[in-house]
Amino acid sequence: MKNFILLLLCSMAFNISASDILTLSNGKSYQGTVINIRECSIWFAIDDVSYTIPASDIHTVEFERISKRRAKKITEMLDTEENCFKGMSDGKLHGHKGGQFFAGFFGGALGFTIVGIVNRSPANSSGISKANENKELWVDLAYIQCYKKQSKQEALKMAGIGWSSRWVFILVVIPYAQDNIIW
Repeated sequence: MKNFILLLLCSMAFNISASDILTLSNGKSYQGTVINIRECSIWFAIDDVSYTIPASDIHTVEFERISKRRAKKITEMLDTEENCFKGMSDGKLHGHKGGQFFAGFFGGALGFTIVGIVNRSPANSSGISKANENKELWVDLAYIQCYKKQSKQEALKMAGIGWSSRWVFILVVIPYAQDNIIW
């Protein structure tokens, strides 16, 4: 990532490229436009198609033009990238997975919606608050944003599995059981 900052400074000083050039960690380069820098990713457009690329996959970025505000955002993203990924990995451990499954199973669409709107924080999680080496990051904005995003994805996944299981139960298990009951 140090190369990223060096190229950023060089691109501001020389401004020699015709458009933004994004080079991934695997060595592939793409020419397009950086649209936005948010959380731990860059939104990059190639021929009017935009892609969200995690900062961990980016090796370098060269800019055609860059404002001080955008340069500051990129620097902040690189400084907080590690905290964001710690938040994402901790968000996967957020507790109550069984509760979210049953909310989707018994609550259906309402249960799924409720699981989606619940505000998650590491301090409220039964799965992470007991033993977590990242407790000092619970005040870091990048960590919290990435934690909440990942834990919400995990919660919605479990509620969706519960909701789907409900339909499998209704459409497959109940008719099968009714056909096989001896009267």
